[in-house]
Amino acid sequence: PIGAVGGKAELMDLLSPVGNVYQAGTLSGNPVAVAAGIATLTTLRDDNPYPEMERLATRLQDGLNELGNGNGFCCVRQGGAFTLFFRDEPPTCLEDVKTCAAERFARYHRSMLEQGIYLPPSQLDAAFVSAVHTDSEIDALLYAAADIVNA
Repeated sequence: PIGAVGGKAELMDLLSPVGNVYQAGTLSGNPVAVAAGIATLTTLRDDNPYPEMERLATRLQDGLNELGNGNGFCCVRQGGAFTLFFRDEPPTCLEDVKTCAAERFARYHRSMLEQGIYLPPSQLDAAFVSAVHTDSEIDALLYAAADIVNA
């Protein structure tokens, strides 16, 4: 985590050490956090993991939607973010989301945990494909989901 604070001089001068308003953050001024942030930004710039994350997330979405077709669930995705909804059609608004089968999602979530797949505990949360995921993690998730669907 890293951030900056800026503003008009008369407001900034209220902050310590010039003024008497103390301002701090968890890792404020921490050189390790700054070095990690620079390394992350450099990697994102130089290696650009986003196309591969998109490919993996698309593969995951396609596989989950194939499993979900006729089984009452669907996967929606934007970039590397995805979530599973227990309804036949992807939701397009909050009212649609409210019709999702929360108890089915809870059973699915518990079953995935039992198979070593850690997902957000709600259909209202998104999961993410990261820069370190590979086809083998996608395969593992799809295999676990198929095992649950076919049980």
